[in-house]
Amino acid sequence: MEEYLITTLQSLLRNRQDISSNYSSSSPK
Repeated sequence: MEEYLITTLQSLLRNRQDISSNYSSSSPK
C-alpha cells in the first residue's frame, strides 16, 4: 500500500512539474 502511495505521489509531482514547465515556457512572464 505504501509503495502504491509513493508511486502515485511521485507521478503526480512529475505531472505538476511538466505542467508548470510547459506553462512557463509557453507564456513568458
